Amino acid sequence: MNGTAEQYDRLVDVDGNYTYVGEAEPGSAQSGSIWRIKRITETGEDLEIVWANGSAEFDKVWDDRASYSY
Repeated sequence: MNGTAEQYDRLVDVDGNYTYVGEAEPGSAQSGSIWRIKRITETGEDLEIVWANGSAEFDKVWDDRASYSY
């Protein structure tokens, strides 16, 4: 390890009670299968954070974020 943190492009989309957060390598296309996406659900003061399809792998498409299982 060289002591530097990996920097990713980050996109955020708020849709009702859901907030989607996607990360990918800088310059990545939103239509590419190179994103990791999590959904944050707000219920009162509680937050639930879950990964798309149960995985933090960089193999999701940002444009399809609402269609994944969470």
